[in-house]
Amino acid sequence: MKSFKFIFILFLAFISCKDNASDLERDQEQLQEMFNEIKALASSKSCTDASEWSFTSYGVKPCGGPWGYIAYPTTIDVSLFLQKVADFNELNTELNKKTGAISDCSLITQPVSVACEDGKAVLIYYTTNNK
Repeated sequence: MKSFKFIFILFLAFISCKDNASDLERDQEQLQEMFNEIKALASSKSCTDASEWSFTSYGVKPCGGPWGYIAYPTTIDVSLFLQKVADFNELNTELNKKTGAISDCSLITQPVSVACEDGKAVLIYYTTNNK
């Protein structure tokens, strides 16, 4: 009887781990889909006038701070776009906690502006070489 209980407990643990793994895979796929949608919205317009563009941070490193920055046209539904980024960041935070994720803890430099090059938005960063 003891061996049956032990095997049953192992079976439940296995099923639980399998469910957790599939939940994690599903969450990671959802996170990737969300980011693909954010990128698609951000690149939905051609960049011809940099004054019609802005940028925001995205992602949440386990150590704190964003994973990066993304430029977006201010001619789209900005509220919707920023809500999608906030939802992405929230799921990213949840996944960090679920998985015990770690990161390099390096700080990502914030851009200072957006420029247009060949119809695409390019983030501009401050350097000591800027005049």
